[in-house]
Amino acid sequence: MGYEEKCAAKPFSVTPWQLLRAAGKGFRRLLERHRTPLMLSRLSDE
Repeated sequence: MGYEEKCAAKPFSVTPWQLLRAAGKGFRRLLERHRTPLMLSRLSDE
């Protein structure tokens, strides 16, 4: 057995900074999904 096989897995391999960045990206995507239909509904048929 090697060292890697004996070690327990890390409970969290993500830094707090990475979590904040992921949350920010998700929030921006949510805003875009909300804005797109609004923008399209404001366009004229022409």
